[in-house]
Amino acid sequence: MLDFSPLPTLRPPIMGSKYMVVSGHYLASMAGMRILEMGGNVVDAGVATGLCINVLQPDMTNIGGVAPIILSLAPSREVVTISGLGRWPKAATLDEIGRRGGDISGGMLAAVTPSALDAWIEALDRYGTMSFADVAAPAIELAEQGFPVNRFLADNLSRNAEHLALWPSTRAVYLSRGRSPQVGERLVQREVAGTLRMLAEAERGATGRQVGLRAARDLFYCGDVARRMIAFCQEMGGLLTMDDLAGFRVKVEPPVKTTYRGYDVYGCGSWCQGPVALEALNILEGYDVASLPHNSAPVLHLIVEALKAAFADRHAYYGDPEFVPVPIVGLLSKAYAAS
Repeated sequence: MLDFSPLPTLRPPIMGSKYMVVSGHYLASMAGMRILEMGGNVVDAGVATGLCINVLQPDMTNIGGVAPIILSLAPSREVVTISGLGRWPKAATLDEIGRRGGDISGGMLAAVTPSALDAWIEALDRYGTMSFADVAAPAIELAEQGFPVNRFLADNLSRNAEHLALWPSTRAVYLSRGRSPQVGERLVQREVAGTLRMLAEAERGATGRQVGLRAARDLFYCGDVARRMIAFCQEMGGLLTMDDLAGFRVKVEPPVKTTYRGYDVYGCGSWCQGPVALEALNILEGYDVASLPHNSAPVLHLIVEALKAAFADRHAYYGDPEFVPVPIVGLLSKAYAAS
């Protein structure tokens, strides 16, 4: 009989009474705490943490990538989402992709409009209190001065080294030693720091916080940063244009929602995979999960099968609701889950 009782980790529990910041990297969490100690609110801290994650986990995300956001606003407890997910270029028609061979894996044809920066600035503009320069300062420091590579990042960069080597500018940063960085070695990303500094400088030249935020955004989506991104993308065979960037805006909208055993559970919309977790919870609600041994094969198998069913619906039905009719009410109904 296998013993699935939890083993001691020898790590002390981290406790506090004022606030908490949780992220995928301890240095990003420290940046969020720094912003809170400076008097920023939780949105300021969240954006600072996210920008640091763009630097600290470049194998997972970056400032040119995505940043879906969900917020619970005090004291109203209103929940809103920011659709930080890019769109395909207008030129990415089925005919055009077919003419290019039909394979969009691993190359610039897979590039969509960068959305993370717009999502961060939209969050700051609506719900924050600080400037972009203030919340970006920790990320700029980490990119410019570097940080020690952890095991997760080292393994991912090593595993993808052959692909990273295909792109000269990428190779120069992540394979600068002729190989991927090892655990404990410092990773410096001066170009990322330079881009963030340019955005901060654009903001400083404006009058007023919100005008400054818009100036930083415009530089990224309509100005010199945009022109450099588009030139690189098209040089490498991509389809993005200046019109694609200039016409892109994230949206602030209500979340999707379900209940699980008395708890309200929210997610981002069908423009991402947010509803998958909610649909899986609806399915699991029909089973006595608590009666199964923790981390046992039966409970893990049950959870995996619920997720597989929800992901199958993602493949079949999800899409940008401005272009694709998504039957989200039916997908998240309790009757459908029971079936």
